[in-house]
Amino acid sequence: MMFMKRASHVFCRRLLSTPTLKHRQPIVFLSDQHGDVSSLPRPGSVSVVREKDADILSEELQKAKSVEKVFDIIAQHHTVMNNSQILAAFDSLHDISEHNREDTGQLMSQPAFRELCNRALKRMRFYSAEDALTLLKITTQLGIAANTLLVQAVCQMLRHSINSFSLQQLMFLDRMLSNQKGKSSLTEALMMAVPLVFQTQAPIQLDFSNASDVCQCFGFAVSKGLDDTLIEKMAVALLSHMQTLSAEQASTLLLCLAFSNKIFHLLSIPGVKEVMDMAQLTVASNVQKFPQKTIRAFLAAFRKGVYMKDVMRAVVKRCLTETWELWELSLLLEACLQCEYMNPELGEIVAERISKDQGSIQNDTRVSVLTMTDCIAAIPKRNQLFKEAALVLANCREKFELLKLKAPHGFVKAAVGLTSVQCFPKEILDAAFAEEFITASKFKVPQRHKANLLRNLLQLEQGVSVELRNYEGKLLPNDVRDEAMKMLAAEKKIFLPLKAK
Repeated sequence: MMFMKRASHVFCRRLLSTPTLKHRQPIVFLSDQHGDVSSLPRPGSVSVVREKDADILSEELQKAKSVEKVFDIIAQHHTVMNNSQILAAFDSLHDISEHNREDTGQLMSQPAFRELCNRALKRMRFYSAEDALTLLKITTQLGIAANTLLVQAVCQMLRHSINSFSLQQLMFLDRMLSNQKGKSSLTEALMMAVPLVFQTQAPIQLDFSNASDVCQCFGFAVSKGLDDTLIEKMAVALLSHMQTLSAEQASTLLLCLAFSNKIFHLLSIPGVKEVMDMAQLTVASNVQKFPQKTIRAFLAAFRKGVYMKDVMRAVVKRCLTETWELWELSLLLEACLQCEYMNPELGEIVAERISKDQGSIQNDTRVSVLTMTDCIAAIPKRNQLFKEAALVLANCREKFELLKLKAPHGFVKAAVGLTSVQCFPKEILDAAFAEEFITASKFKVPQRHKANLLRNLLQLEQGVSVELRNYEGKLLPNDVRDEAMKMLAAEKKIFLPLKAK
Protein backbone atom coordinates (compact mmCIF):
# COMPACT_ATOMS: atom_id res chain seq x y z
CA MET A 1 0.00 0.00 0.00
CA MET A 2 2.81 2.37 0.86
CA PHE A 3 4.45 1.56 -2.45
CA MET A 4 1.24 2.42 -4.35
CA LYS A 5 0.88 5.76 -2.56
CA ARG A 6 4.53 6.57 -3.20
CA ALA A 7 4.22 5.57 -6.86
CA SER A 8 1.20 7.84 -7.32
CA HIS A 9 3.00 10.67 -5.57
CA VAL A 10 6.09 10.27 -7.74
CA PHE A 11 3.98 10.02 -10.89
CA CYS A 12 2.20 13.31 -10.18
CA ARG A 13 5.50 14.98 -9.25
CA ARG A 14 7.08 13.85 -12.53
CA LEU A 15 4.04 14.95 -14.48
CA LEU A 16 4.41 18.43 -13.09
CA SER A 17 8.18 18.67 -13.28
CA THR A 18 8.29 20.10 -16.81
CA PRO A 19 10.21 23.36 -17.25
CA THR A 20 7.84 26.28 -17.00
CA LEU A 21 9.65 29.34 -18.27
CA LYS A 22 11.89 28.51 -21.20
CA HIS A 23 10.63 31.57 -23.01
CA ARG A 24 9.70 34.60 -21.01
CA GLN A 25 6.81 36.77 -22.12
CA PRO A 26 7.46 40.45 -22.78
CA ILE A 27 4.76 41.58 -20.33
CA VAL A 28 5.65 40.35 -16.84
CA PHE A 29 5.38 41.70 -13.36
CA LEU A 30 8.94 41.12 -12.20
CA SER A 31 12.22 42.91 -12.63
CA ASP A 32 15.23 41.00 -13.94
CA GLN A 33 16.90 40.91 -10.55
CA HIS A 34 14.44 38.35 -9.24
CA GLY A 35 15.45 35.68 -11.74
CA ASP A 36 13.45 32.70 -12.94
CA VAL A 37 10.34 31.42 -11.16
CA SER A 38 11.82 27.95 -10.99
CA SER A 39 14.51 29.26 -8.66
CA LEU A 40 11.95 30.19 -5.99
CA PRO A 41 12.10 28.01 -2.86
CA ARG A 42 9.43 25.38 -2.45
CA PRO A 43 6.57 25.94 -0.01
CA GLY A 44 7.37 24.55 3.38
CA SER A 45 11.02 25.68 3.33
CA VAL A 46 9.95 28.61 5.45
CA SER A 47 6.73 28.48 7.44
CA VAL A 48 5.00 31.76 8.09
CA VAL A 49 1.42 31.93 9.38
CA ARG A 50 -0.77 34.81 8.24
CA GLU A 51 -1.56 37.25 11.03
CA LYS A 52 -5.00 36.68 12.49
CA ASP A 53 -5.62 40.24 13.57
CA ALA A 54 -6.05 42.71 10.75
CA ASP A 55 -3.54 45.56 11.01
CA ILE A 56 -4.12 49.17 10.12
CA LEU A 57 -2.77 48.81 6.58
CA SER A 58 -5.09 45.90 5.81
CA GLU A 59 -8.03 47.87 7.19
CA GLU A 60 -7.17 50.85 4.98
CA LEU A 61 -7.01 48.61 1.93
CA GLN A 62 -10.35 47.03 2.75
CA LYS A 63 -12.00 50.42 3.33
CA ALA A 64 -10.67 51.97 0.11
CA LYS A 65 -13.44 53.07 -2.26
CA SER A 66 -11.38 53.71 -5.39
CA VAL A 67 -8.50 52.08 -7.22
CA GLU A 68 -6.58 55.35 -6.92
CA LYS A 69 -6.71 55.06 -3.13
CA VAL A 70 -5.53 51.44 -3.24
CA PHE A 71 -2.68 52.33 -5.59
CA ASP A 72 -1.71 55.23 -3.34
CA ILE A 73 -1.45 52.88 -0.35
CA ILE A 74 0.55 50.37 -2.39
CA ALA A 75 2.95 53.06 -3.65
CA GLN A 76 3.70 54.16 -0.09
CA HIS A 77 3.93 50.79 1.65
CA HIS A 78 4.70 48.08 -0.92
CA THR A 79 8.21 47.52 0.44
CA VAL A 80 6.87 46.42 3.85
CA MET A 81 3.63 44.67 2.91
CA ASN A 82 3.15 41.16 4.29
CA ASN A 83 1.18 38.27 2.77
CA SER A 84 -2.12 39.29 4.33
CA GLN A 85 -1.78 42.87 3.10
CA ILE A 86 -0.82 41.76 -0.42
CA LEU A 87 -3.92 39.57 -0.64
CA ALA A 88 -6.05 42.39 0.76
CA ALA A 89 -4.69 44.77 -1.90
CA PHE A 90 -5.44 42.36 -4.75
CA ASP A 91 -8.87 41.65 -3.31
CA SER A 92 -9.74 45.34 -2.99
CA LEU A 93 -8.64 46.04 -6.57
CA HIS A 94 -10.86 43.25 -7.84
CA ASP A 95 -13.92 44.27 -5.80
CA ILE A 96 -13.64 47.96 -6.72
CA SER A 97 -13.02 47.32 -10.42
CA GLU A 98 -15.94 44.88 -10.57
CA HIS A 99 -18.27 47.28 -8.75
CA ASN A 100 -17.27 50.24 -10.91
CA ARG A 101 -16.98 48.11 -14.09
CA GLU A 102 -13.48 49.39 -14.70
CA ASP A 103 -11.13 47.97 -17.30
CA THR A 104 -8.76 45.57 -15.54
CA GLY A 105 -6.30 46.01 -18.41
CA GLN A 106 -5.79 49.63 -17.39
CA LEU A 107 -5.33 48.59 -13.76
CA MET A 108 -2.54 46.19 -14.69
CA SER A 109 -0.71 48.88 -16.64
CA GLN A 110 -0.26 51.05 -13.53
CA PRO A 111 3.22 51.22 -11.89
CA ALA A 112 1.71 50.54 -8.46
CA PHE A 113 0.18 47.30 -9.73
CA ARG A 114 3.60 46.21 -10.98
CA GLU A 115 5.07 46.94 -7.57
CA LEU A 116 2.32 44.90 -5.91
CA CYS A 117 3.06 41.93 -8.19
CA ASN A 118 6.80 42.20 -7.56
CA ARG A 119 6.17 42.27 -3.82
CA ALA A 120 3.96 39.19 -4.11
CA LEU A 121 6.74 37.40 -5.99
CA LYS A 122 9.35 38.33 -3.39
CA ARG A 123 7.21 36.87 -0.60
CA MET A 124 6.01 33.84 -2.57
CA ARG A 125 8.19 31.47 -0.54
CA PHE A 126 6.26 32.40 2.60
CA TYR A 127 2.80 31.63 1.20
CA SER A 128 0.88 28.66 2.54
CA ALA A 129 -1.05 26.45 0.12
CA GLU A 130 -4.27 28.18 1.17
CA ASP A 131 -2.75 31.61 0.50
CA ALA A 132 -1.50 30.45 -2.90
CA LEU A 133 -4.99 29.21 -3.81
CA THR A 134 -6.48 32.54 -2.72
CA LEU A 135 -3.94 34.45 -4.80
CA LEU A 136 -4.66 32.22 -7.82
CA LYS A 137 -8.37 32.95 -7.41
CA ILE A 138 -7.82 36.73 -7.33
CA THR A 139 -5.41 36.74 -10.28
CA THR A 140 -7.93 34.67 -12.24
CA GLN A 141 -10.74 37.09 -11.40
CA LEU A 142 -8.59 40.04 -12.42
CA GLY A 143 -7.81 38.35 -15.73
CA ILE A 144 -4.03 38.16 -15.27
CA ALA A 145 -2.69 35.92 -18.04
CA ALA A 146 -1.46 32.42 -17.23
CA ASN A 147 1.94 33.06 -18.84
CA THR A 148 2.90 35.95 -16.52
CA LEU A 149 5.54 35.33 -13.88
CA LEU A 150 3.10 35.99 -11.04
CA VAL A 151 0.66 33.27 -12.10
CA GLN A 152 3.54 30.95 -13.00
CA ALA A 153 5.03 31.43 -9.54
CA VAL A 154 1.70 30.72 -7.83
CA CYS A 155 1.26 27.56 -9.90
CA GLN A 156 4.81 26.54 -9.07
CA MET A 157 3.97 26.73 -5.37
CA LEU A 158 0.78 24.75 -5.89
CA ARG A 159 2.65 22.14 -7.90
CA HIS A 160 4.86 21.21 -4.98
CA SER A 161 2.00 20.87 -2.48
CA ILE A 162 -0.80 19.40 -4.62
CA ASN A 163 -0.46 15.91 -3.12
CA SER A 164 -1.34 17.28 0.32
CA PHE A 165 -4.50 19.12 -0.81
CA SER A 166 -7.93 18.28 0.51
CA LEU A 167 -10.59 17.16 -1.97
CA GLN A 168 -12.29 20.56 -1.67
CA GLN A 169 -9.02 22.33 -2.48
CA LEU A 170 -8.46 20.09 -5.51
CA MET A 171 -11.92 20.86 -6.90
CA PHE A 172 -11.39 24.57 -6.23
CA LEU A 173 -8.01 24.48 -7.98
CA ASP A 174 -9.54 22.76 -11.00
CA ARG A 175 -12.23 25.43 -11.25
CA MET A 176 -9.69 28.25 -11.07
CA LEU A 177 -7.43 26.65 -13.68
CA SER A 178 -10.40 26.19 -16.01
CA ASN A 179 -11.16 29.92 -15.76
CA GLN A 180 -7.58 31.03 -16.40
CA LYS A 181 -6.94 33.60 -19.09
CA GLY A 182 -4.79 31.74 -21.59
CA LYS A 183 -2.70 28.66 -20.93
CA SER A 184 0.84 27.69 -20.08
CA SER A 185 2.64 24.37 -19.84
CA LEU A 186 2.50 24.61 -16.06
CA THR A 187 -1.25 25.28 -15.83
CA GLU A 188 -1.95 22.47 -18.30
CA ALA A 189 0.20 20.09 -16.26
CA LEU A 190 -1.68 21.07 -13.11
CA MET A 191 -5.00 20.46 -14.84
CA MET A 192 -3.83 16.97 -15.79
CA ALA A 193 -2.62 16.27 -12.28
CA VAL A 194 -5.73 17.35 -10.36
CA PRO A 195 -7.95 14.39 -11.45
CA LEU A 196 -5.11 11.93 -10.83
CA VAL A 197 -4.50 13.21 -7.32
CA PHE A 198 -8.24 13.38 -6.65
CA GLN A 199 -8.72 9.77 -7.72
CA THR A 200 -5.91 8.67 -5.41
CA GLN A 201 -7.06 10.72 -2.42
CA ALA A 202 -10.86 10.33 -2.66
CA PRO A 203 -11.04 6.78 -1.20
CA ILE A 204 -8.80 7.94 1.66
CA GLN A 205 -10.20 11.38 2.46
CA LEU A 206 -13.89 11.19 1.53
CA ASP A 207 -16.38 10.65 4.35
CA PHE A 208 -18.97 8.48 2.60
CA SER A 209 -21.48 9.16 5.37
CA ASN A 210 -21.48 12.89 4.52
CA ALA A 211 -24.17 13.32 1.86
CA SER A 212 -23.09 16.82 0.81
CA ASP A 213 -19.44 15.86 0.28
CA VAL A 214 -20.29 12.65 -1.56
CA CYS A 215 -22.70 14.53 -3.84
CA GLN A 216 -20.09 17.16 -4.71
CA CYS A 217 -17.30 14.64 -5.25
CA PHE A 218 -19.56 12.40 -7.34
CA GLY A 219 -20.27 15.30 -9.68
CA PHE A 220 -16.55 16.04 -10.00
CA ALA A 221 -15.69 12.37 -10.62
CA VAL A 222 -18.36 12.13 -13.33
CA SER A 223 -17.26 15.34 -15.05
CA LYS A 224 -13.62 14.20 -15.10
CA GLY A 225 -14.37 10.64 -16.19
CA LEU A 226 -12.64 9.05 -13.20
CA ASP A 227 -12.37 5.33 -12.51
CA ASP A 228 -15.65 3.36 -12.67
CA THR A 229 -14.90 1.69 -9.34
CA LEU A 230 -14.70 5.05 -7.56
CA ILE A 231 -17.89 6.30 -9.24
CA GLU A 232 -19.70 3.08 -8.29
CA LYS A 233 -18.60 3.42 -4.67
CA MET A 234 -19.88 6.99 -4.54
CA ALA A 235 -23.16 6.07 -6.28
CA VAL A 236 -23.84 3.25 -3.82
CA ALA A 237 -23.14 5.64 -0.93
CA LEU A 238 -25.48 8.23 -2.47
CA LEU A 239 -28.37 5.76 -2.65
CA SER A 240 -28.59 5.79 1.15
CA HIS A 241 -28.69 9.61 1.17
CA MET A 242 -31.09 10.34 -1.69
CA GLN A 243 -34.05 10.98 0.62
CA THR A 244 -32.11 13.66 2.48
CA LEU A 245 -30.60 15.47 -0.52
CA SER A 246 -31.83 18.99 -1.23
CA ALA A 247 -33.41 19.91 -4.55
CA GLU A 248 -30.25 21.84 -5.49
CA GLN A 249 -28.03 18.82 -4.79
CA ALA A 250 -30.33 16.55 -6.80
CA SER A 251 -30.28 18.99 -9.73
CA THR A 252 -26.47 19.12 -9.58
CA LEU A 253 -26.31 15.32 -9.81
CA LEU A 254 -28.68 15.23 -12.77
CA LEU A 255 -26.94 17.97 -14.71
CA CYS A 256 -23.48 16.46 -14.15
CA LEU A 257 -24.71 13.17 -15.56
CA ALA A 258 -26.69 14.78 -18.39
CA PHE A 259 -23.77 16.83 -19.68
CA SER A 260 -21.26 13.98 -19.51
CA ASN A 261 -20.09 12.73 -22.90
CA LYS A 262 -20.14 9.21 -21.46
CA ILE A 263 -23.65 9.23 -20.01
CA PHE A 264 -24.66 5.89 -21.55
CA HIS A 265 -21.55 4.24 -20.15
CA LEU A 266 -22.15 5.86 -16.77
CA LEU A 267 -25.68 4.49 -16.62
CA SER A 268 -24.24 0.98 -16.97
CA ILE A 269 -22.23 1.41 -13.74
CA PRO A 270 -24.07 -0.19 -10.79
CA GLY A 271 -25.97 2.38 -8.75
CA VAL A 272 -25.71 5.31 -11.19
CA LYS A 273 -29.06 4.78 -12.96
CA GLU A 274 -30.81 4.39 -9.61
CA VAL A 275 -29.24 7.66 -8.42
CA MET A 276 -30.40 9.41 -11.59
CA ASP A 277 -33.97 8.08 -11.28
CA MET A 278 -34.29 9.12 -7.64
CA ALA A 279 -32.75 12.53 -8.34
CA GLN A 280 -35.33 13.03 -11.11
CA LEU A 281 -38.18 12.54 -8.66
CA THR A 282 -36.69 15.07 -6.24
CA VAL A 283 -36.14 17.66 -8.98
CA ALA A 284 -39.59 17.11 -10.54
CA SER A 285 -41.37 17.61 -7.22
CA ASN A 286 -39.44 20.83 -6.53
CA VAL A 287 -39.24 22.31 -10.02
CA GLN A 288 -41.21 25.42 -8.99
CA LYS A 289 -38.40 26.39 -6.59
CA PHE A 290 -35.60 26.53 -9.16
CA PRO A 291 -34.41 29.81 -10.69
CA GLN A 292 -34.89 30.21 -14.42
CA LYS A 293 -31.14 29.74 -14.95
CA THR A 294 -31.36 26.17 -13.62
CA ILE A 295 -34.42 25.48 -15.77
CA ARG A 296 -32.49 26.63 -18.85
CA ALA A 297 -29.68 24.24 -17.91
CA PHE A 298 -32.17 21.37 -17.94
CA LEU A 299 -33.53 22.55 -21.29
CA ALA A 300 -29.98 22.47 -22.66
CA ALA A 301 -29.67 18.88 -21.42
CA PHE A 302 -32.94 17.95 -23.12
CA ARG A 303 -31.81 19.56 -26.38
CA LYS A 304 -28.65 17.47 -26.10
CA GLY A 305 -30.93 14.43 -26.34
CA VAL A 306 -30.99 13.39 -22.68
CA TYR A 307 -34.66 12.68 -21.95
CA MET A 308 -35.67 12.83 -18.30
CA LYS A 309 -39.41 12.20 -18.45
CA ASP A 310 -40.40 13.35 -14.97
CA VAL A 311 -38.35 16.54 -15.12
CA MET A 312 -39.51 17.36 -18.66
CA ARG A 313 -43.19 17.10 -17.73
CA ALA A 314 -42.65 19.12 -14.55
CA VAL A 315 -40.92 21.91 -16.51
CA VAL A 316 -43.74 22.00 -19.08
CA LYS A 317 -46.30 22.12 -16.27
CA ARG A 318 -44.44 25.03 -14.70
CA CYS A 319 -44.37 26.84 -18.03
CA LEU A 320 -48.16 26.51 -18.33
CA THR A 321 -48.63 28.32 -15.00
CA GLU A 322 -46.17 31.14 -15.75
CA THR A 323 -45.65 33.72 -18.48
CA TRP A 324 -42.36 32.95 -20.19
CA GLU A 325 -40.60 35.11 -22.73
CA LEU A 326 -40.95 33.92 -26.32
CA TRP A 327 -37.26 33.04 -26.59
CA GLU A 328 -37.60 30.87 -23.47
CA LEU A 329 -40.62 29.17 -25.01
CA SER A 330 -38.51 28.59 -28.12
CA LEU A 331 -35.88 26.79 -26.03
CA LEU A 332 -38.56 24.70 -24.31
CA LEU A 333 -40.16 23.74 -27.62
CA GLU A 334 -36.81 22.75 -29.08
CA ALA A 335 -36.19 20.54 -26.05
CA CYS A 336 -39.65 18.96 -26.33
CA LEU A 337 -39.23 18.26 -30.04
CA GLN A 338 -35.77 16.78 -29.49
CA CYS A 339 -37.22 14.40 -26.90
CA GLU A 340 -40.32 13.74 -29.06
CA TYR A 341 -42.66 15.03 -26.37
CA MET A 342 -45.37 17.62 -26.99
CA ASN A 343 -48.16 18.90 -24.78
CA PRO A 344 -51.25 20.11 -26.73
CA GLU A 345 -51.98 22.82 -24.16
CA LEU A 346 -48.42 24.12 -24.57
CA GLY A 347 -48.90 24.20 -28.35
CA GLU A 348 -52.03 26.33 -28.01
CA ILE A 349 -50.27 28.76 -25.67
CA VAL A 350 -47.38 29.09 -28.12
CA ALA A 351 -49.73 29.69 -31.07
CA GLU A 352 -51.55 32.38 -29.09
CA ARG A 353 -48.29 34.08 -28.08
CA ILE A 354 -47.06 34.05 -31.68
CA SER A 355 -50.22 35.77 -32.86
CA LYS A 356 -50.04 38.43 -30.13
CA ASP A 357 -46.31 39.14 -30.17
CA GLN A 358 -45.35 39.45 -33.82
CA GLY A 359 -42.57 41.94 -33.07
CA SER A 360 -40.59 39.51 -30.89
CA ILE A 361 -40.99 36.74 -33.45
CA GLN A 362 -39.52 38.89 -36.19
CA ASN A 363 -36.86 40.82 -34.26
CA ASP A 364 -35.63 38.55 -31.45
CA THR A 365 -32.80 36.43 -32.87
CA ARG A 366 -33.21 33.96 -29.99
CA VAL A 367 -36.64 32.92 -31.27
CA SER A 368 -36.36 30.15 -33.88
CA VAL A 369 -38.96 30.12 -36.67
CA LEU A 370 -38.01 26.50 -37.40
CA THR A 371 -38.80 25.46 -33.82
CA MET A 372 -42.06 27.40 -33.84
CA THR A 373 -43.23 25.89 -37.14
CA ASP A 374 -42.29 22.41 -35.91
CA CYS A 375 -44.40 23.07 -32.81
CA ILE A 376 -47.57 24.10 -34.61
CA ALA A 377 -47.11 21.21 -37.05
CA ALA A 378 -46.78 18.72 -34.17
CA ILE A 379 -50.18 19.60 -32.66
CA PRO A 380 -53.11 17.69 -34.20
CA LYS A 381 -55.46 20.69 -33.99
CA ARG A 382 -55.84 22.78 -37.13
CA ASN A 383 -58.04 25.65 -35.91
CA GLN A 384 -57.90 29.31 -36.90
CA LEU A 385 -55.46 30.15 -34.10
CA PHE A 386 -52.79 27.89 -35.59
CA LYS A 387 -53.38 29.29 -39.07
CA GLU A 388 -52.90 32.85 -37.79
CA ALA A 389 -49.69 31.81 -36.03
CA ALA A 390 -48.43 30.22 -39.26
CA LEU A 391 -49.09 33.45 -41.18
CA VAL A 392 -47.10 35.44 -38.62
CA LEU A 393 -44.20 33.01 -38.94
CA ALA A 394 -44.36 33.10 -42.74
CA ASN A 395 -43.93 36.89 -42.62
CA CYS A 396 -40.54 36.56 -40.90
CA ARG A 397 -38.84 36.91 -44.27
CA GLU A 398 -35.39 37.79 -42.93
CA LYS A 399 -35.29 34.74 -40.67
CA PHE A 400 -36.41 32.45 -43.48
CA GLU A 401 -33.76 33.92 -45.78
CA LEU A 402 -31.10 33.33 -43.12
CA LEU A 403 -32.37 29.79 -42.57
CA LYS A 404 -32.26 29.14 -46.32
CA LEU A 405 -28.62 30.22 -46.48
CA LYS A 406 -27.33 28.49 -43.35
CA ALA A 407 -29.52 25.38 -43.11
CA PRO A 408 -31.38 24.58 -46.36
CA HIS A 409 -32.80 21.35 -44.92
CA GLY A 410 -34.22 23.36 -42.02
CA PHE A 411 -35.75 25.85 -44.44
CA VAL A 412 -37.60 23.08 -46.30
CA LYS A 413 -38.70 21.50 -43.03
CA ALA A 414 -40.12 24.86 -41.87
CA ALA A 415 -42.00 25.17 -45.17
CA VAL A 416 -43.53 21.72 -44.59
CA GLY A 417 -44.59 22.84 -41.11
CA LEU A 418 -46.40 25.86 -42.54
CA THR A 419 -48.25 23.82 -45.17
CA SER A 420 -49.43 21.37 -42.51
CA VAL A 421 -51.66 24.14 -41.12
CA GLN A 422 -52.92 25.29 -44.52
CA CYS A 423 -50.39 28.10 -44.93
CA PHE A 424 -48.84 28.27 -48.42
CA PRO A 425 -46.63 31.38 -48.74
CA LYS A 426 -45.77 31.69 -52.44
CA GLU A 427 -42.30 33.18 -51.90
CA ILE A 428 -41.25 30.34 -49.61
CA LEU A 429 -42.66 27.66 -51.92
CA ASP A 430 -40.98 29.14 -54.98
CA ALA A 431 -37.67 29.32 -53.11
CA ALA A 432 -37.95 25.71 -51.89
CA PHE A 433 -38.73 24.33 -55.37
CA ALA A 434 -36.13 26.47 -57.18
CA GLU A 435 -33.64 24.26 -59.03
CA GLU A 436 -30.73 26.53 -58.08
CA PHE A 437 -31.61 26.23 -54.39
CA ILE A 438 -31.90 22.44 -54.52
CA THR A 439 -28.61 22.08 -56.42
CA ALA A 440 -26.79 24.32 -53.96
CA SER A 441 -28.39 22.51 -51.01
CA LYS A 442 -26.92 19.17 -52.08
CA PHE A 443 -23.43 20.58 -51.56
CA LYS A 444 -24.24 22.62 -48.46
CA VAL A 445 -26.35 20.18 -46.43
CA PRO A 446 -24.40 17.64 -44.28
CA GLN A 447 -24.61 14.07 -45.52
CA ARG A 448 -26.68 12.96 -42.52
CA HIS A 449 -29.43 15.48 -43.43
CA LYS A 450 -29.63 14.85 -47.19
CA ALA A 451 -32.23 12.08 -46.88
CA ASN A 452 -34.43 14.32 -44.74
CA LEU A 453 -34.03 17.14 -47.26
CA LEU A 454 -35.31 14.98 -50.13
CA ARG A 455 -38.07 13.49 -47.98
CA ASN A 456 -39.29 16.93 -46.92
CA LEU A 457 -39.20 18.21 -50.51
CA LEU A 458 -41.45 15.35 -51.59
CA GLN A 459 -43.77 15.93 -48.65
CA LEU A 460 -43.92 19.64 -49.47
CA GLU A 461 -44.83 18.90 -53.09
CA GLN A 462 -47.49 16.40 -52.02
CA GLY A 463 -49.06 18.92 -49.64
CA VAL A 464 -49.21 21.58 -52.34
CA SER A 465 -50.65 19.15 -54.91
CA VAL A 466 -53.38 17.91 -52.57
CA GLU A 467 -54.43 21.19 -50.97
CA LEU A 468 -53.96 23.65 -53.84
CA ARG A 469 -55.82 22.28 -56.83
CA ASN A 470 -55.26 25.45 -58.86
CA TYR A 471 -51.61 25.88 -57.90
CA GLU A 472 -49.59 27.17 -60.84
CA GLY A 473 -46.26 27.84 -59.17
CA LYS A 474 -43.03 25.86 -59.23
CA LEU A 475 -42.77 22.19 -58.29
CA LEU A 476 -39.84 19.81 -57.95
CA PRO A 477 -37.64 19.26 -61.01
CA ASN A 478 -38.25 15.78 -62.43
CA ASP A 479 -34.72 14.53 -61.75
CA VAL A 480 -34.91 15.62 -58.09
CA ARG A 481 -38.29 13.92 -57.68
CA ASP A 482 -36.96 10.70 -59.22
CA GLU A 483 -33.87 10.79 -57.01
CA ALA A 484 -35.97 11.30 -53.91
CA MET A 485 -38.36 8.47 -54.77
CA LYS A 486 -35.48 6.07 -55.44
CA MET A 487 -33.96 7.01 -52.11
CA LEU A 488 -37.23 6.37 -50.31
CA ALA A 489 -37.73 3.09 -52.16
CA ALA A 490 -34.26 1.99 -51.10
CA GLU A 491 -35.21 2.76 -47.50
CA LYS A 492 -38.39 0.70 -48.00
CA LYS A 493 -40.58 3.69 -47.22
CA ILE A 494 -44.19 3.60 -48.38
CA PHE A 495 -44.58 7.07 -49.83
CA LEU A 496 -46.27 7.85 -53.13
CA PRO A 497 -46.31 11.59 -53.86
CA LEU A 498 -49.07 12.70 -56.15
CA LYS A 499 -48.05 14.01 -59.53
CA ALA A 500 -48.88 17.60 -60.26
CA LYS A 501 -51.47 18.33 -62.89
